[in-house]
Amino acid sequence: MTIREAAKRLKALGFQFFEQSGIRWGEMPAEDFDPGKCYVLSEPYRDVFIGEIASGWYITSHINFHAQRHHYQDTHRATVLNIFGSGKTLEHALEEFEHNFENKTYNGS
Repeated sequence: MTIREAAKRLKALGFQFFEQSGIRWGEMPAEDFDPGKCYVLSEPYRDVFIGEIASGWYITSHINFHAQRHHYQDTHRATVLNIFGSGKTLEHALEEFEHNFENKTYNGS
C-alpha cells in the first residue's frame, strides 16, 4: 500500500488533504467534544498524520483548537482526543486507525 492509497481511504472518512502540505497530513471538522473548563477561541478541527518509523507505520489524529482557561487571560493551543493506529505495514496501521476512528476509540481510553 502506498501513502497515496492510504490518503484516499482517509478521504473516505472525511479528511481533506492539501497539496501544499503534502499527502501525509490532512484535516476535517472536529466532532463534538467537551472542552472542560476552557473557552474555545478558534474553530476546532481534527488533523491526521501518516508517519513512518523504524518498526513500521503509524497514523495519528487529534482535535486541535486555541483555548483560554476559565478565569485566566493566557491562551494556548490544545490537542485532545487522540485516535491512533500502528503496524508493521501501512495497511495494518490504516486498518487499526479506521477501526478506532469509526468506533471513536480514543488513545488512553
